[in-house]
This record gives sequence, C-alpha cells and structure tokens, in this order.
Amino acid sequence: MIFKEREFKQYMLIDRSVTINTFNQYIKILNKFFNYLSLNNIDIIKSTSDDIKSFLFNMHDCSKNTLKLYLIIIRNYYLFLYENKYININPTDIVSLPKIDKYHPSFLTEDEINRLFESIDTSKKFGSRDYTIINLFYATGLRVSELINLKLNQINFNKFKIRCFGKGSKERIVFFSEDTCNLLKNYINNERNSLKVDPKNDILFLSKTGNKLHREDVYSMITKRVKAANINKEVSPHTLRHTFATHLVNNKADLRSVQKLLGHSDISTTQMYTHNTYEDIKNKYLKLKGEK
Repeated sequence: MIFKEREFKQYMLIDRSVTINTFNQYIKILNKFFNYLSLNNIDIIKSTSDDIKSFLFNMHDCSKNTLKLYLIIIRNYYLFLYENKYININPTDIVSLPKIDKYHPSFLTEDEINRLFESIDTSKKFGSRDYTIINLFYATGLRVSELINLKLNQINFNKFKIRCFGKGSKERIVFFSEDTCNLLKNYINNERNSLKVDPKNDILFLSKTGNKLHREDVYSMITKRVKAANINKEVSPHTLRHTFATHLVNNKADLRSVQKLLGHSDISTTQMYTHNTYEDIKNKYLKLKGEK
C-alpha cells in the first residue's frame, strides 16, 4: 500500500500551509482509513468512491462535524496522490461532504436570568463576586478566558467600557451599564480589598486565596448558582455569552453591532442568534393560535 509520508508531509506543509501539529492530526486520522482499507484488502491505488463512503459509514458513531473533517483529510491525501500522478482518477471528487446540522446556541430566558440573580445572596462571602461575574457575562458577552484574565486597568469606570483581548489577542471594546459599574466598584472596594492580595496582582476577579481564578472555578461557581436558582439547564459561561447575544438580537439590536461586541470576525457566526428570534416569533404565533 502506498503512503509516501515524507512527500505528503512536504506537500501539506508547503503547498497547503498546514502546521506540523495539524499534519500530525492528519496522520492519525489517515491511519484509521488505511487500517480500514487493509482489513478489507483494498489497495489504495485501486480504491473507489464507494470504499471511501463505506469507511465513513462505518464511522457511524462520529458526529457529522467529525465525518466532515475525516473526508477533508482523506480528500487532501487523494489530491496529493493525484497531483503527483500516483493515481489517474481522484475518487473523492464525487464524495459529498455530510450536511452539518445547524447549531442553535443554548441560552437563558429573561425570567431564568432574573431568577439566577435573585438567588444570589450578595451579603454572604463571595456573593458579591459571583453576582458581579454573572452580571458581567450577561452585560458584556465576555468569554470566560477574557473574564479570568481581566485586569483592573482594562476597565474605564468613567466611560463604562472595558478593553478586552479575545482570540488571538484581538482587542475589542465592550460596554456596561451604570448598575454594572456600581457592582464592580462594590466588589473591588469590599470583597476584593478584604483579601490578602499581592500588590502586583491586578487581576480583577480572585479566589479566596487572593489568586487568579481558573476557568474551572468559574464553571463550578455558575453550576452551583444555577442549581440554587432551580434552573434545569446545563449552564456554562458560554451560555451566558449566548444569552447576552440572544437578548440583544431579540430586542432588535442589529447584527453588525452584536458582531463587534462579541468579537466575531465573520458575521455568519453571529447570524446563528437570529434563530432564537424566529423561535420567539413562532412561539408567540402558536400561543395566539392556542397551540403548543
């Protein structure tokens, strides 16, 4: 069976501009395909589109996204074989990518977000911190990585805005209300300042030991607070980000503005939130018609 790892590696790294880590992932997936061909006594030079379809069919436990990735990798390998004249026909030309189910983000309703806030006793230890964290997620759409790395000097209390750094250290500005501003000041002046904090530590949200929170700490806190609010949903920091965006769109915010606030490079990513608007309209229509 032909493989030509060294040539294929050069082809992918130079012609296709993939990284070495990506190439190594390609090899792991290709080995699954090669093993399948070997078990079925199929010579890759003589393999057909049906052989590729059969392999993908046998990976039925995989999601459509994973199957799509597998086919893309197999296509690249066959393209390498074809362009280097190891095969005369590329069988992947007539193998279609699986249709990917549209992703509809989970979010909290306005009633649920209100119940979540009402369930937090800010007079108890770390109640103010937890309330402020959840409020900031909902008010700004921050990612969890952005929130745990947020520094005091990134917050402009006079202009109600935060300078944050998203994926690839891409900078963007998010805004917050006067109420959120008061929550931040209260947390800083009381809970944060009551901790034994290294003067050089300018991270906003801290643990009980005065250290930076980990994303697992935030996940755990939100899970605990959601349970206390009797909300029967799996809620993560990203759910609160989705909630921020969904409520903006449902309240007629234009997609371009939401795109900038979320830090999406492509507006098609932001468009998934319009689904929730359509669902809201549908539910109101069915309620009007007396249907469930």
